[in-house]
Amino acid sequence: MIDVKAYLKYLLRFKWVLGLVPIVSVLITAYFVKDMPQKYKSTAQLSTGLTDESKQTVNPGQNMDYFKVSQQFGNIMEMMKMKRVISGLSTKLMIHDLTDKATAFHPWSDIISELTDAQRKEALVKYQDILSKNGVLSAADNKELPLYNLTVSMGYDEESLLKNLEINRSGESDFINVSFTSTNPDLSAYVANTLSNDFIVYYMSSSSLNQRASLTLLDSVLKVKEAMMNQKNAALKNYKIGSGVLNLDKQSSMIYQQISEYEARRAQSVNQIQSLQGALADINRKLSKGEGSYVGGNHVVANNEIVNLENQLQLANQRYINNNFRPEDKRAVDSLSRLRTAKLAAVAEGSIGDPASVKQNLLDQKLKLETDLSMAKNGISSLDAELRILRSKYSVLVPTDANVQNLERDADVATKEYMDALNNYNQSSLQSTTSLRLSIAQVGLLGTPERSKGILYVALSGISSFFVCLLAITLAFLLDRSIKSPKQLETITNSKVLGLLNFIDEDNKDLRDIWEDEDNVKDYSIYKDLLRSLRFELNQQVDDKENVLAITSLDKGHGKSFLASSLAYAFAMMGKKVLLICENSPGLTEIIQNANQKTAHQKFESFLVKKEIQVADRITVLNRNPNNNSLLEMRDAQSLFVGFNILKDTFDLIIMDIDPIKQSNKVKEWLMFADKSIAVFKSGQKVNEEEKEQMAVFSQHKSFIGWVFNQVKGDYTVTTG
Repeated sequence: MIDVKAYLKYLLRFKWVLGLVPIVSVLITAYFVKDMPQKYKSTAQLSTGLTDESKQTVNPGQNMDYFKVSQQFGNIMEMMKMKRVISGLSTKLMIHDLTDKATAFHPWSDIISELTDAQRKEALVKYQDILSKNGVLSAADNKELPLYNLTVSMGYDEESLLKNLEINRSGESDFINVSFTSTNPDLSAYVANTLSNDFIVYYMSSSSLNQRASLTLLDSVLKVKEAMMNQKNAALKNYKIGSGVLNLDKQSSMIYQQISEYEARRAQSVNQIQSLQGALADINRKLSKGEGSYVGGNHVVANNEIVNLENQLQLANQRYINNNFRPEDKRAVDSLSRLRTAKLAAVAEGSIGDPASVKQNLLDQKLKLETDLSMAKNGISSLDAELRILRSKYSVLVPTDANVQNLERDADVATKEYMDALNNYNQSSLQSTTSLRLSIAQVGLLGTPERSKGILYVALSGISSFFVCLLAITLAFLLDRSIKSPKQLETITNSKVLGLLNFIDEDNKDLRDIWEDEDNVKDYSIYKDLLRSLRFELNQQVDDKENVLAITSLDKGHGKSFLASSLAYAFAMMGKKVLLICENSPGLTEIIQNANQKTAHQKFESFLVKKEIQVADRITVLNRNPNNNSLLEMRDAQSLFVGFNILKDTFDLIIMDIDPIKQSNKVKEWLMFADKSIAVFKSGQKVNEEEKEQMAVFSQHKSFIGWVFNQVKGDYTVTTG
């Protein structure tokens, strides 16, 4: 995530770039646009009739398909930009300018001026020839005379014309605007009007040619379909005449209806014969049994029926009671009761007749039944004969009907295809007579000069240059991997930053001068305040038992030696006896003490041998030899610990200016004897992945308490963790 505060500080460093570059860009642009020629724009309007319902003759009440209409407008506008159309315009412009130099829209180019009069006349003839043949002007026309190059030199080629040509639909209206902008008002009007007229002619001729070709094709298709339809209908007609069928559907339905009627009559006759045969059998049975079978026999039968009805009535009553008096059971009981009552009444009214009379009646009935039976059987024979005739007729009609159906289907398909072709032909013919009619609704007129865009160009120049500079600075900030704030250092090392110190850009860095300054030098005052803040943080960590502080840095040049001497002086100002162990640098002692109070340099190696030290004022400096590769090679660890214990008992604070982190073997040996350790990092330094890893490893050491962000330039009010 971007550090907004750091980003704003970074921008302020380049504020002169953000201000100066846009100003220079504006001045340069203003110089170039001050003599910009005036532009004239002329617009012609074309009416299409696509959305004007008053001009529509085909389906005038039909809803408009806006997608289709937009597509048609798009096609028309793209056709106006076709090479063939623009080439015709280019050719006409060249003919116009070559005809008379005085009336030319543009001054003749150098190429045209270099031609002789004969060559110009020849070029004019060739241009006219191309125009008469509706040819397309291209680079291939540079054979004898450079016609195409001449056109380009005058700015009349396709690319130059399209650059200043605007063709668009006016909103959702029926009009297309054709606009051209140039430095000559006559040229603008000429191009707008000529292009509109030429396109109308081209579009109408192209549409007419396409429509005629379409009608010719549809007419040939229509004739083929008509011949096929006539052929199929003639085949159907001839087959019906040859098979003797006038109306097959009606005839077959009539025969089928007659068959159904005869079959129903035959079924009735069969039922009648069966009834007559049953009645004859019953009469013959009675006559064969004698008088007892037909005299009084009826009463016995009636009595038996009455007994049977009573039994059924008893069962029905019992079922009515068991079924919890259901209505349907009640209806059955009532019905049986009525039958029993009717049968009893019939028996009571009946009487025994004369046996001879009863027999004679039976014989008469038998004779009548036999006569009826004979008539019914004869009727069955005649019905069967009629059915055989009708079925034979129907069976003859079945294959005929199948053939007729095939022929009728073929005839229907041929007729439908013919009607579709006829409909397409009529519709295409109607559209050809009522097709799109383009017309010029408003010609292009000579216009007033367009508002100058010089101010716009100047403004865009300033704005664009400003944002280009801003973008460049932003990219530089994002790509900058240097550490410029304690917060960045904390993020990279995942460790605490104890404080920061400002950069002192002074030749004389005498610490006494810095501490005795009374706000005369701003950097001195700030340095003292920041150093006191760091001293307070370290004083919280260092006590009488753990009073050995090691100071290192990532690499040389980060200012750790000056910081070590500054901390020694700062703690001495608190009344503490401070021992500073540093590299053998005569100049370091000069920083701590004034020139008049210099003391002899003491050697750390001598102390290790003699275990004696001389104390001058409150700060004692022991110079160590930087050429010693190993501390443990000078004395064993036990002797070193004894020596450091003597120093810890002698001084309140021991500050060791040890080697940089990159010299890991030396650093580890010195850290064995350090109670606390800090690291110095110079502001603005870049850190690679290897250095990040070294810093992370050092931050994990048990004695490490934090970082000091050193030599900060600019704002020093950064809050540290």
